[in-house]
Amino acid sequence: MGAIKNNILTVTEPTIKLEKFEIINIEEGQANDKNNDKLSKFSGDQFPAIRINKHDFNREDILSFSLDFESMLPTLSIKVKDSKGTFTKGQYPQDGDVVMLYIKSKDEKVFKPIRMDFDITEISTSPITSAESMSAASESEGPVEIAIEGVVRLPGLFAEISKSYPKDTSYNYFIDVAEELQAGFASNDDSTADEMVRICPYDTRYKLLKDYSDSVYKDDDSFFTLYLDAYYYFNLVNINKQINFSKDLEDTLSSFIQDASASRTVEDGATTYDDKLYLTNSKAKQGTSFYMSKYRIVNNAANVTLGDGYRRIMQYYDDVDKTYRTFTVEPLTTKELPPDQAPLKGKYDKEGAKMYKEQQKYKYVGKQGKNVHDNYYYAQMLNYKNKLELEKMYLEVELETANLSLYRFQVIPVIVIEQSAMQAEIQEQKEVNANNAGTAMKEKKGEIGDLQTAGPQKQKVDEKLTGVYTIARINYTYNEEEGRIKQKISLYRREWPNVP
Repeated sequence: MGAIKNNILTVTEPTIKLEKFEIINIEEGQANDKNNDKLSKFSGDQFPAIRINKHDFNREDILSFSLDFESMLPTLSIKVKDSKGTFTKGQYPQDGDVVMLYIKSKDEKVFKPIRMDFDITEISTSPITSAESMSAASESEGPVEIAIEGVVRLPGLFAEISKSYPKDTSYNYFIDVAEELQAGFASNDDSTADEMVRICPYDTRYKLLKDYSDSVYKDDDSFFTLYLDAYYYFNLVNINKQINFSKDLEDTLSSFIQDASASRTVEDGATTYDDKLYLTNSKAKQGTSFYMSKYRIVNNAANVTLGDGYRRIMQYYDDVDKTYRTFTVEPLTTKELPPDQAPLKGKYDKEGAKMYKEQQKYKYVGKQGKNVHDNYYYAQMLNYKNKLELEKMYLEVELETANLSLYRFQVIPVIVIEQSAMQAEIQEQKEVNANNAGTAMKEKKGEIGDLQTAGPQKQKVDEKLTGVYTIARINYTYNEEEGRIKQKISLYRREWPNVP
């Protein structure tokens, strides 16, 4: 069975050059002569490799770490301690200094490691009450703790410029700006339909990228987002392509479920990245970077609905046609959705239908002139409303180790198995009750809800949570208690199964 693919493809390559991050390890009897420190071969693997002003922080110095791919730009948050007193004494960051980061890939022949530089946006140290020097204080009061916040370093991104761009689509505009910033460009689409002249009137490229990404338009069945990934590519993603329910994709789950049920022990260092790329809490995958050690469902549906309604009535004055225009913007759903799948649009009864109709919001956005494309304001609402809809309910998972084969808005199967005998019995009783009530449930051997694995313990697949998802956010974390890099992922699913 082939892999599930809705690929985001490279259009242009980044040209930015980062300083080489070499790690010389103690296991080979070598030392880093630059700061007279010794590094472990596990640097960048079990714990993040962090360098500031030629100073490397070892495992015992890193208290916590978070690398977040949540918004348009990657951000970094770390907390370290200066156990030897050398960092705060002579290498404390000043204006223009950067945080160098390196995270290894399990298989660098297949997936590139993460190598990024970050501008330091905020730095603070723990209070020092002694009147002595920092190094002396660290001896009497313990090591100085340092908290650092950073944003990805992309020279020119926050510089204010005055420049105009010829009439063209946002797709081509983003390519031009990416090249100016020495970044690459990638997309799952090949064009947009939003030609207009774009100007940067002594403003930053960051602000213009953010503003113009809000108004990207191709057609009424598309909505977009723009972000920079770990490898310095700006990604313009048509989310609707990645989030649409596909019966063909769901049908491939049987193959993945049988693979997840195979009882075998796999060392993470020996993980092979074959065509069966999926996430699961199956014990058969424990010890690999596909294993979900934790998971939970997050439900913000009521907050989203109360704050933004089920639909928006958008209004503006068209200064070109001298016409007052009104559009009703509802979140998109998959066309020809099967009856066993449902979008989050309230209860499916008379009361729910009434609430859906009445729970709407109005937004007057102003006057639209001839300097923007015809769907400028409409695209803003279309993109905003559809992205907000995905925040109603999503799945959060935690992987035991970092998996660099995963990327934002990747389409990936998730298999959640009820592990305990009690959970299996509850799930089985739910299916019996549903069948008695006339709800169609899958009963064929090997399909969801009927999985039995080797051994005395029966395992049942959770039909509500098992399915094909789209990766929304990725966070790499580390703390000294757990002692290894973990990965947290938020997973979108617009339509959910109708199961009790």
